Amino acid sequence: MDYEFDIFFSYKRNETSNPWHTGLKDSLAHWVSEELDGKHVSIFFDLEDISVGSRWKAKIINGLCCSKCLVAVWSPDYFRSRYCVAEWLTFDMRSKITQRDLIAPASRHDGQNFPIDARALQIAKFNEYALVTPKFWETGYAADFEMRLVKPFARDVAKLIQQAPDFVDSFPVVDIEGDLPETAMLKEKILIPRIASGRKSFDR
Repeated sequence: MDYEFDIFFSYKRNETSNPWHTGLKDSLAHWVSEELDGKHVSIFFDLEDISVGSRWKAKIINGLCCSKCLVAVWSPDYFRSRYCVAEWLTFDMRSKITQRDLIAPASRHDGQNFPIDARALQIAKFNEYALVTPKFWETGYAADFEMRLVKPFARDVAKLIQQAPDFVDSFPVVDIEGDLPETAMLKEKILIPRIASGRKSFDR
């Protein structure tokens, strides 16, 4: 068995910001492909890969296990979601196990109140362009965003894909039990995760 996806796109779903995230995913796919000499780039993106009535827990687990790296778009709401934090910590653990950099974080916010473990990473700052204006991706402002920030970010993501470790079916998945208070999600000690082996368990 091998990887199914080059990238797991992790973000906090919101009806207002979903179009912005979708546009970023599409732009990133194009520019990462350019960096990889035209290779098709497969991205796990829940709006596309989880259909109504599907076994979404299993889909998420499979997406996490079978993706080479994580692109995480951080916002305060991201760190209030135990599901989003589980995705980030899953790849954080894999990075430590394999001793490879596997996370490309970007931010829709200034990040001053992000957990300290997140702030310790080099974060691409997208907050100036994190607009929910209808048809943002058809504007000149979006073109400037692509040129100044998305293309350099794509180069970094391409490097993560190239250095991904060999696929292992037993890559651990972080399973977060119960609802955590907002303060716990944003403190220095974000949470204490329970580790599930591979795809066998992920309690969303």
